[in-house]
Amino acid sequence: MSCGASIHTRVIRNGTIIGDAMSEEKKGQSWFRWALGSLIAVVGAGTGLVAVLSYYDSKQAEAEREFQERLAEWQVFEPDSLSRQAQTVELSGLDRLDLETGRATGVPKSGLKWDLLFVCGPQGNEAIRAASGVQWHHLGKVSFSDVTYRDIRDAEFQSNRNPETGYNDMFYAHRGNVPGEGYAFAIKTSDNNVAKVQIMEYRSLQGNPQACRYVTLRYEVFPIVVDPPRPQRR
Repeated sequence: MSCGASIHTRVIRNGTIIGDAMSEEKKGQSWFRWALGSLIAVVGAGTGLVAVLSYYDSKQAEAEREFQERLAEWQVFEPDSLSRQAQTVELSGLDRLDLETGRATGVPKSGLKWDLLFVCGPQGNEAIRAASGVQWHHLGKVSFSDVTYRDIRDAEFQSNRNPETGYNDMFYAHRGNVPGEGYAFAIKTSDNNVAKVQIMEYRSLQGNPQACRYVTLRYEVFPIVVDPPRPQRR
């Protein structure tokens, strides 16, 4: 046998030559390499899939965060206030208030527009009276800032004539029983705007508690507008 010749070992099974040892070894190595390559490919694909899913989740979370921000802005939507911001005014007995202009006057000249009138009546009775065409809704004792534009715009307004006085009294009672500080109303004006009006304080004349009192009101006026479209998830 030549020294340079390759040594082949025949594999004989049941008298039949079915291959040699070197061929079987090569087949084993090829199978191992294929299996290892497949495993690496699977691991690599899995890592890529995890990265893709992570990216998708982050984009979804970002989109949801943006949607919630737009929804929060929509929920507190209000148009620009006609009064620019909350205003305060002090009224004495028979003073009239025009909510749109903020003008407070005594007995008005003929044709001067007004919305609310503070009444100091006999036997210590007081009232806040609404002009013809003005409607209201009792909000009760509330935080002024918590009353939203939609709260007043969507209120169930009414205009009831007081059988005792014959006028549209939002309340009429003895000064000991009138709505106290913090009590608020939603108002629809005769110009078809809406306002929130809150009683801030009653003040008696110094040295004469039986005289007509003053009332301080806080108010803000808004136009009635259509809501912007509700945000949708993209």
